[in-house]
Amino acid sequence: MKIINAETIGTLLQRTCYRILSSNLKPSPRGEATKEIFPAFLCLMEPRSRIFVDSIRKLDIFELIGRFAWEFSGSEDLSFIQYYSKQAFRFANPEGAIPSAYGKRLFTGPNGIAAVIQILKNDPDSRRAFALILNTNDSMSTDLEYPCIAGLHFLVRDSKLYLTTYARSESCFRILPFDIFLFTMIQEYVSVALGIPMGSYSHFCGSAHY
Repeated sequence: MKIINAETIGTLLQRTCYRILSSNLKPSPRGEATKEIFPAFLCLMEPRSRIFVDSIRKLDIFELIGRFAWEFSGSEDLSFIQYYSKQAFRFANPEGAIPSAYGKRLFTGPNGIAAVIQILKNDPDSRRAFALILNTNDSMSTDLEYPCIAGLHFLVRDSKLYLTTYARSESCFRILPFDIFLFTMIQEYVSVALGIPMGSYSHFCGSAHY
């Protein structure tokens, strides 16, 4: 396992991309050439250091915030997110919905964030505060992209809220900066609901690729 730790998201992404580009693994799923490390465990020690700033990989802060608002609303509506993310249409079906939207699964389903908060209020030491994203039907549908994230595991330890995100696959240059921003924001939302500070944020990737 490749273990990569950093205090800030900039250093974490830099170290991760360096490890990937130094790898000899070169799989080509669906004919797309990549470089890969697997599995990879990334740990952001300070989850509020979530905004990646780089002269080469430029992120739009309004897209980050717009995506968070869209996911937090529980929507899968393309017209909502299209304003903030111009490429979102690539993941939409003909009905104008994005079935892989994390927010609909996390904030409207029975196994989502509301359940996590209740579990941890009832039993702060619980190991069962796991918010599911991936479901059994996803792998059967190949027409559109299906969620790269399997779920979020919240743990309260040392009176702090820790989060581990489990990803089957993660594009570390294109997608990871967006995912870390989103999931650390959700971590902070749950920590506020529980009235405790955040611990570190971890991101486990079955395949971390570039």
